[in-house]
Amino acid sequence: NWPRDSRTNLHVDPKADLRGVHWQVSYGDRSGGCGGPAKTETKCSYVGYANPDRGKLDPECAKELRRSHIDLAAGEDKSSAGWKACMTDEMSRNANDKFGCRKPSGFQALGAELRKSSVSFSDQPRSSMLSEQKAMYARPPPREQLASFKDSIGKDLQASHISLAHGEEKNTKGWHSAQNAEMARHAREKWHCEKPQAFEALGKELRKSSVPLSHPRSR
Repeated sequence: NWPRDSRTNLHVDPKADLRGVHWQVSYGDRSGGCGGPAKTETKCSYVGYANPDRGKLDPECAKELRRSHIDLAAGEDKSSAGWKACMTDEMSRNANDKFGCRKPSGFQALGAELRKSSVSFSDQPRSSMLSEQKAMYARPPPREQLASFKDSIGKDLQASHISLAHGEEKNTKGWHSAQNAEMARHAREKWHCEKPQAFEALGKELRKSSVPLSHPRSR
């Protein structure tokens, strides 16, 4: 009584039928809990319905389905009234500390001392107070000022004392352009004509005549 196929007249080969497996591993429900052949969890949980006629559908429902219902504001105000640029937000940070006007603190004792009067109404002699600068650098004694230094150091002041020659002659007789100096380099090796050496023996051989002036003797 193994679970055979419910269909009949299958014309199965007896040998193949004997070689096949005809027992059931478990006693569980093989229908998948759906009252029929085994199905997946998706097919059992989500039942399909036939597409209705479009003419019978409510147009408002179609518009509502096409409309977006995703709210990225998370319950906040959807207007951009509170939006700020990154630079504006960064520069306006701690504005009260930067631009808030208030009276500086920590100088109350100094203000009280500055408001005190230093005018003496008594007859006690007081030494004149001088600063360190006035005590060290006194005013020079009066002297006669010349009207002009033209005859004394005026010409020397107008003259130039910057020497770029470094002790050499200051004329331009020996100046050459860069091209002339470059082309005149190794001029003796390039233009001095000399007789080539080590060819004396070859010259003697070349000067010898190979034309005989006598008839060869008949043998």
